[in-house]
Amino acid sequence: MSNGIIVPILDYTEFNYAWATGATEEQVIADRIPVAPFTKIGLSVRLHRRTIGTGGSFQFIIRGINPSAKDGQDYVFPTDLASTPTVVTTTTVPTVLQLSTLITDPQQPMIRVILRTIGPSAGAMFAIFSADLVMKTG
Repeated sequence: MSNGIIVPILDYTEFNYAWATGATEEQVIADRIPVAPFTKIGLSVRLHRRTIGTGGSFQFIIRGINPSAKDGQDYVFPTDLASTPTVVTTTTVPTVLQLSTLITDPQQPMIRVILRTIGPSAGAMFAIFSADLVMKTG
């Protein structure tokens, strides 16, 4: 690929949240990814398998972060920069998901990729994902 790179951020991984009945959970998938040199950032997520009970969902989100070497804290921009469509029980499998809006000209020096899960009111909550970031300079 010219003017960009592909960064694998998630190997073929199983996520099982059947225990999270009705709860919203956020799990960091990739952290402190430097994005300052890039003008466009995309996310390509492969959904390999899924079983989702009533009311459950999965969604990948990206937030900007600016870590501080002085106090060791990660300062996280409070608003999601972008997200994928929500994966629910009717989502086709296998499929590929991407950000609903491409991130252009990121203002934070790094990003964090998060899997947001809403547990089902009843039933199973299981999915297998893998993912890559696509970052371009032009």
